[in-house]
Amino acid sequence: KEALGNAVYRRWKRLLLEAVRHGAAGPENSQAEILGIWRATLVFATAHPHAYQFLELQQHESYLDEESRQVSGAIRDSVLDVIRRGQAALVGRSRSGSVCTSRATRLSR
Repeated sequence: KEALGNAVYRRWKRLLLEAVRHGAAGPENSQAEILGIWRATLVFATAHPHAYQFLELQQHESYLDEESRQVSGAIRDSVLDVIRRGQAALVGRSRSGSVCTSRATRLSR
């Protein structure tokens, strides 16, 4: 039963990962990348509502194997990478970098 759950989870998470990465592709402008990720996720959820509900509304932690956790982590890491680049760009443009850095640290936790 757990093997089947992991197989289904990975199948849909990999498709969502592909959508997220495609959404983030383009100019390295974190605002545009976040918007692209948001749109790609919305398109995925609209095209596959049952799969999206399964991925996002169910408690999976008790049965996920290492491979499934890695796929899930890849989505998280892709999004966090975009956010961190945006935060770094914001700090670089800011006159008050310490304020932005403390906010960025809180957000990335």
